[in-house]
Amino acid sequence: MTQQANYISEAQLLTMLGKHDKNAWINLYDKYSAAMYSIVRQLTHNNEVANKIFTEAFLQLKEKNVLLKIRFGLCPFLLRYTYNYASEYLKREGINPVSNDKAVHLQLVHLLCTQCNSIKDVAHKLNITEAAAKKDLQREFLVLRNKNYYSKLLN
Repeated sequence: MTQQANYISEAQLLTMLGKHDKNAWINLYDKYSAAMYSIVRQLTHNNEVANKIFTEAFLQLKEKNVLLKIRFGLCPFLLRYTYNYASEYLKREGINPVSNDKAVHLQLVHLLCTQCNSIKDVAHKLNITEAAAKKDLQREFLVLRNKNYYSKLLN
């Protein structure tokens, strides 16, 4: 991960994407690819299939200008988008997603991907404050971004 990606906020990244700045895609990849890949990997337990799905999903973000409509909530959007893209891909291919009991500790990510549209919805569903939900999501996102997390999925 580049040092530059650590200092670019979601708002700055969205502005860069809106201006079609090619560095925006580099920063987006640096900042979110590990978490997006982890979502796919949890559903497939197969590196080859996960790589194919992740690559297609990421490229579609750019080709279809999906992110130009986003004004805030980039992280939750990307997680939900990736989960939905992977689920639809697996469904088209006749592959059942793999359930992963080891991912239970990623409760907020799971809720954002499957049931809730916002952090506020997650907070309400879990009966916690929005601030607590944001803090927990940040923790879970860091777990997903940790490259060691991939190897834990296999054990």
